[in-house]
Amino acid sequence: MSDPVRDYLNSIGRVALLTPTEEIELGHAVKRMMALLAEKQSDFTPAEKRIIRHGKRAKERMITANLRLVVMVARKYNHFTGSLDLLDLIQEGNIGLHRAVELFDPERGYKFSTYSFWWIRQGIVRATLNNDRLIRLPAAAAEALRKLNNWTPRFIAEHGRPPTLQECADYCKVKVPTIRQYLQHPTECLSLDRKVNKEGEERSALIDMLPDETYQPDAELEMNLEKLDGAMHCLSDQQRQVIERYYGLNGKDEATFQGIAKEINSSRQNVADHQKRALNKLRLHIEGMPGKSKTQRTHSSLNWSSIKAA
Repeated sequence: MSDPVRDYLNSIGRVALLTPTEEIELGHAVKRMMALLAEKQSDFTPAEKRIIRHGKRAKERMITANLRLVVMVARKYNHFTGSLDLLDLIQEGNIGLHRAVELFDPERGYKFSTYSFWWIRQGIVRATLNNDRLIRLPAAAAEALRKLNNWTPRFIAEHGRPPTLQECADYCKVKVPTIRQYLQHPTECLSLDRKVNKEGEERSALIDMLPDETYQPDAELEMNLEKLDGAMHCLSDQQRQVIERYYGLNGKDEATFQGIAKEINSSRQNVADHQKRALNKLRLHIEGMPGKSKTQRTHSSLNWSSIKAA
């Protein structure tokens, strides 16, 4: 399977670089075309059409000869992003390169690579600020956080401690309240369906590990007790006594099967059978569905563990 990045690098590597003389000549051709297009959009004379055709060929030649510069800048900023891959950054840098070719003025005396570097860099950085986060931050905030992420490890290595808010504000040349607000922005948004690894446990979704703020155990316990009080009349006297003693209901202390067996002068197994039959009666009565199967009966809406814990 071919590597798209390698294929792209191989294709642009075959394009010859520009000499200083070619760079100036092509720059002037593009400049003449852009000046003409700024004056009018139609009704060109034959001479003006030749200027436009020459300018378009010059622009394309300057772009293709400098695509390797875009790749170099994109690789430099590739580790700043978590969601955009290298080809995405290269594409954004190419947009900046197009703009640099259109605005380049060879009469100012500097090289095109020096001028275009800042347009390429701006396109890549803006792409990371706009697309790398689910929630977009202002450009100033994102740039300050990027600078802090690069500077903080060096500060800790040099001073042996993390920087204070004042030191962070001084480094970013902003006020302390501003840097405090920047640092409150989350660095990443996570999906609640994201799988989380826990040592010794199976992978589970993040949403399963978050507490349910709407859950009210006291209200559920009270509801369970009301259900239970209304269903106790369906039990025999001995079954009611076993349930009350085993779960500590109606002010009675909890007791084990062995302790209840001694009180009612019966065997432990007999007490366990009474408890089991009583629970089945209560479940059927509370759910109001006597035709349920044995499997369905075991999944009652009555939380017995919460009742016994109370």
